[in-house]
Amino acid sequence: MGKEIVRAQSDELGELEFLVDSKNVCDVLEDSTGTNKIIGISLNIDEIDELHIHKKAFKGMRNLRFLNIYTKKWHHKKEVRWQLSEGFNYLPPKLRLLRWDKYPMRRMPSSFFPQNLVELQMQGSKLEKLWEGVHSLTGLKKMNLSKSTNLKEIPDLSMATNLETLNLVSCSSLVELPSF
Repeated sequence: MGKEIVRAQSDELGELEFLVDSKNVCDVLEDSTGTNKIIGISLNIDEIDELHIHKKAFKGMRNLRFLNIYTKKWHHKKEVRWQLSEGFNYLPPKLRLLRWDKYPMRRMPSSFFPQNLVELQMQGSKLEKLWEGVHSLTGLKKMNLSKSTNLKEIPDLSMATNLETLNLVSCSSLVELPSF
């Protein structure tokens, strides 16, 4: 029923507030056709084989609050072929939920400022490090980086005064936690 409501909003992808259809999400990310009207994206990567993300895919989506790229099949051996354009370095600053399972890059985009995050989930990512420096993370309540076996360092979380959950299970390359 939810998908029908979303489809009823508009026939133009750029005019939708929520993108949930896998093909539509892939088209918008590949063609960089997202607009300020989009506030949420949900993509089940179990439904796709390949995902091309244009380097400016999120530039037009300045009001994006929810980015949910997820898998339900952790034990399934199928891997998505990620194609991120060289120069991909932008995620919208208004993001409150950022879930990107199996995130394919070693770092978050350098221009990403996580000050509005409430929940960060990057399970099974290729991340080695999230970001540099200390950020005001006063709204952050949940951080899940589990199964990110390449993760070597987590950022200073001293400003994450409302952090309730920090999941680092199976982060086998992580040898030290910062004090916070």
